[in-house]
Amino acid sequence: MTPNEITTLIATNLEMELDFPFRLQLMDRVKYWRSRYIVNMIQKNPAKRKFFRQPLYINMQAGYPDAGVSLVGNQVAITIDDIPRVITAGATLFDYVGGIDGKSPFREVQPGMANYVSTGKFSSRFPAYEFNQKIFVDQPDIPRIRIDAIFDDPMKVLEYACNCLQKQCDTWNTEFPCSGEVIQLIVQSILQVDYNRLDRTSTPEIQVNDGVKK
Repeated sequence: MTPNEITTLIATNLEMELDFPFRLQLMDRVKYWRSRYIVNMIQKNPAKRKFFRQPLYINMQAGYPDAGVSLVGNQVAITIDDIPRVITAGATLFDYVGGIDGKSPFREVQPGMANYVSTGKFSSRFPAYEFNQKIFVDQPDIPRIRIDAIFDDPMKVLEYACNCLQKQCDTWNTEFPCSGEVIQLIVQSILQVDYNRLDRTSTPEIQVNDGVKK
């Protein structure tokens, strides 16, 4: 389902389906409940991460790293924008950081290890990176990268990606990265918890999928 469809479904139960500003506010609640349910599900079953992760494409620029980053001395590639907030459940922050083809992973730098991972036989093939609000990669000529993770605001991630890839975006009518099972829980929580309402109308059944459309 798209944000348009999800908020229309909820607003119909509240007799406010024609109030577009209200539906925009509803979308903030959809994101909030989505994050809560995803954390709960992943804590119980980490294998379900794959149903909610999303690719972020983001532009890079050459520059010198901040004082809090281990990759010091030479120029590096730095993401132009901060990385959007990631939902953390367990030890995994990013599922993938690397080339935009999704097949060229970078190596994460641990504190104090930058000088070791930036040299060696395969250092040019597997660049080292460090995360500190932004991503810093030890090769300054990388124009853009891909990051796979479970993000708190999927619509912002889509906007970033469209800007990076120079594509037209319609986030309001693009599939929302969430399983049908979780969407059902979100709708119920907003109606019953946020607005103390029961489902008055004969709402269509939301299909429960094993995966998430991309």
